[in-house]
Amino acid sequence: MRRQLRAVVPLGLCLAALLAGCRHPAAVTPNLEFTRYRVNLDDKHAVARVVGEIVNRGAQTVPEIEVYAVLIGPGGSERGQNMVPLRDLAPGEARSFALDVTTHGSSPQVQLRYQLPQKK
Repeated sequence: MRRQLRAVVPLGLCLAALLAGCRHPAAVTPNLEFTRYRVNLDDKHAVARVVGEIVNRGAQTVPEIEVYAVLIGPGGSERGQNMVPLRDLAPGEARSFALDVTTHGSSPQVQLRYQLPQKK
């Protein structure tokens, strides 16, 4: 009987904590906008240098995001990408970022996007 009681107590504590609202905080859904960017192509070194700015238009601080620059070739195919993490972006804050992307052929177009980091 004593063994059964030991197994039930931890289960009961976990259930009580769950019902009391003891959970991880909800993930922030970012409201971000790329306000400007510039691309410098260095054909000699096969690198595109991307410099830009992103603004938090939301009401909450964004703890962490990943900003991606994707190079798109003439046929719409991806020609290279790179990512830079940004942390603690406060409401209304504009943050500059810079990254280098190795080009794989001509890359006339750059797409910028962001996402929340993947959980490990």
